[in-house]
Amino acid sequence: MLLEVKARQQKGSIDILLNMDWSCFLMIFILEYLIRDVYIPQNEIDKCVALLESNTSHFNVLGLYDTANQWFNVSGKGTMGMLIQINLSALKYMPENAPFHKNVAVHYQMVKDNEKALPHFIKILELEPNDPQNMFWIAKCSCLLGDFELSKKHCEMIKEKFPDDPVLIPQVNMILDAINQAENGSVDTDENTQRKTKWYR
Repeated sequence: MLLEVKARQQKGSIDILLNMDWSCFLMIFILEYLIRDVYIPQNEIDKCVALLESNTSHFNVLGLYDTANQWFNVSGKGTMGMLIQINLSALKYMPENAPFHKNVAVHYQMVKDNEKALPHFIKILELEPNDPQNMFWIAKCSCLLGDFELSKKHCEMIKEKFPDDPVLIPQVNMILDAINQAENGSVDTDENTQRKTKWYR
């Protein structure tokens, strides 16, 4: 089936006329924008996805976004904002997909936006309840945000379920130590925890 999509933005425009697999079409549509550092409004993605879903049984949004993520990570052309955007777009269609929540959470954490990262780490743990790394990230993010009770809860979960983990247990103890010092008013939690857990990140 033939489809013409004219996508115009303030920073640039592209006209695409293609006759190919629809999932391939959407991937090119997204990558062409992101390569040019052009913001894709969510409504443009929504319209394109709606057209694709209504016209093919081969549309695979999971594979599409996963491929786009891999392309950005390997090519080095993507910014954190782009990577966050494409994963948030994927979550709109697959809200229960743990890998996309993880991508969003990690990228938010890398730009030190722990407030936005934390809900995604919590969601990941709901979907994958025995993942110790997600427990750690919840403990770390909540500690940095000053929610010490939530942080201590997940630190204790790690110590209970994975008492012999050679990497996580020392990190958990550092977080608990940072919380203890912060509660006693002797240190800035954010600075202390970031410094102590830097190598783990």
